[in-house]
Amino acid sequence: MKTYLIIIIAALVGEYLIRCLTRYFNLKAMASDLPAEFDGFYDQEQYRKSQQYTRANTKFAYVSSSISLIVMLVFILMGGFNVLDIFVRSFELSPIPTGLIFFVILFLVSDWLSLPFSLYNTFVIEERFGFNQTTIQTFILDKLKTYFLSAVLGFVIMGSILYFFDKAAELAWLYAWMLVSIFIVAAPPIFTTFIS
Repeated sequence: MKTYLIIIIAALVGEYLIRCLTRYFNLKAMASDLPAEFDGFYDQEQYRKSQQYTRANTKFAYVSSSISLIVMLVFILMGGFNVLDIFVRSFELSPIPTGLIFFVILFLVSDWLSLPFSLYNTFVIEERFGFNQTTIQTFILDKLKTYFLSAVLGFVIMGSILYFFDKAAELAWLYAWMLVSIFIVAAPPIFTTFIS
């Protein structure tokens, strides 16, 4: 078990470091002056504003991703997944409903923890640079739409995957992979159409 724990933590930290390095190099590559290729299409003031916005967004991403990583590591090391598993199993339901409740709770907790960052990004950073087109009402409405669509698609996808592992034995991985592959292709246009 310790080996798997080390692998999971290493993967989380590794992904975090890669993202940080990517952001760092993106910032280093930003030019202060408008590139000649954009002359006639983009004025200097617009370019300066977009550069400032990118820098502010990137610095905020450092903060939000660092906090998210710390919360995740604390949750893992404190046995949070096991506590949640014991809690969900206490309802004594069949495997599929138990699994669905487990993932619903994880989704909601994760989303609520990210909510302050989303609000700050939308109503502080984007507002500061004049890019915000969202009101509190539309933000809440979009969030409700996301919950509804995530519930519908999530129950279908996760319910099917849990069913595969409960019934299909060694072929479960194949069926789950096929389903997830289809979902990855089909989901973006569905979300875009529904939320917009």
